[in-house]
Amino acid sequence: MSKHLFKEITDILVSFWQLTWRVILHRKRQVLFYYPQHFNRTAEGTNPFFDRLLDTCDRHGISYHLIEEPDWGTDKPRNGKAIKGDALFVLVLTLRKVVGLFSKKDFFQRERVVACIVNLLTFNRLCYDSYITISGSMLIIFMRMNPLSKVYDLQHGILYKQHPTFFDEQERLRPQMHDSQWHWLLWGRGYERSFIRGEEHLFNGRTHVIGYPVSYTKKYKGTEMTGNAVLFSLQFTHDGTADQLVQQKNLFEKALQSLQGMGVRVLLKHHPRYNNVISIDDLMKKYDFAELTTQSMSDLLPQVMLQVTVNSTTSFEYAEYGVPSFFIDPDGLLPRGALFYKEYRYPLYRGLSLQQVVERLKQPDFRHQDAKTAETWYREFYDEFDEQTFVQVIK
Repeated sequence: MSKHLFKEITDILVSFWQLTWRVILHRKRQVLFYYPQHFNRTAEGTNPFFDRLLDTCDRHGISYHLIEEPDWGTDKPRNGKAIKGDALFVLVLTLRKVVGLFSKKDFFQRERVVACIVNLLTFNRLCYDSYITISGSMLIIFMRMNPLSKVYDLQHGILYKQHPTFFDEQERLRPQMHDSQWHWLLWGRGYERSFIRGEEHLFNGRTHVIGYPVSYTKKYKGTEMTGNAVLFSLQFTHDGTADQLVQQKNLFEKALQSLQGMGVRVLLKHHPRYNNVISIDDLMKKYDFAELTTQSMSDLLPQVMLQVTVNSTTSFEYAEYGVPSFFIDPDGLLPRGALFYKEYRYPLYRGLSLQQVVERLKQPDFRHQDAKTAETWYREFYDEFDEQTFVQVIK
């Protein structure tokens, strides 16, 4: 038996022992926090999306348990502050397979059966008043374990009306999510507005804006930066078809072409999942004023006055520091090409050419004005964490 396999089996047995004793000695808790291991992204090996929520519960005397779902394919560490959920996870996976063999019902109906069995095996000791999960982990199971509870799905990425997890091809909320138990904890009013647009009656108070819960220290202030580089955030990944990749490349080339002779430094940065899906060597030769960079965002910030992209989520990240973005596909020729104008009401540069925008940003007054506009827009989506609102929601 390999050391890796032995460790996995040992972790499951230890987890089962811990969970068993916590069930036997269980004292009623108000909230169960549950999340997958791959969210352990802090230096301390904890989940940054949960850390402030847990601290808030501690300060306000809200009792809770924290369970970590294992991810045996990740390089992220285990959280020493969490209960290992290996046994629960393996139990649910096993029951899903067994129930699937004997039932032709859909996934959501089978989850109800699985939840009932888990309740029997744990003597209903995993029933809580509220559950907070992320990326939807075990969400349906928790809803079925306690029909009187509320289950909160904490936002962990961008939300939009075409998001396939929540919406169908007609941008309508999927039927299984009409259940009044299912709630969302969101980062800002902008995301909420986009998320519930056109279906406000279905959500009916089930979205709660608590602000962005991740702690950070803002290093730069956009209105004080004087860099003059134009950054192209490329988005060539395997997600796009061959035709879409070529179409995207043509849009970027058109943008490069428009900057010739304007005397600005141009930086090109590939997407982390680029993996050489399409070559841009010809562009680098043709437009020798452009250079590739692998620098981090924190290193690029002091150098950049404008980001150019199709619809990269880095547009939010740069806007936080007052760096505006120019979108090269405002008419939506590519999938989600017009995302930032359609969904997020981006306030800058629609109807302007890239040349016009660059000329505008060369003028200090306009640059300062656009930096403030970008920062204000960012705050619609990433509001400051509101501890009191969070407490009111879960109490």
